Amino acid sequence: MTPNQVIYHIHQSRELEKSWRELTDTQKREVIKECETAEDKDLEMIISEVVDGQRRLF
Repeated sequence: MTPNQVIYHIHQSRELEKSWRELTDTQKREVIKECETAEDKDLEMIISEVVDGQRRLF
C-alpha cells in the first residue's frame, strides 16, 4: 500500500484512528514502512505490533 492508502484505511476505522493518534512520529513512520508490502487487512496487526514493541527499526 502507498502511504496515502495507509492513512485512508486508518481514518476509516475509529479503533485504528485512536491507536494512530497515540503513536509517536517514529512509530507512525514504522507503520507506514511496514505497510508498503502488507495488505490492508494486516494494518491492525502491524499497529498493535509497533505499539507493543515487537516491530522495530534497525
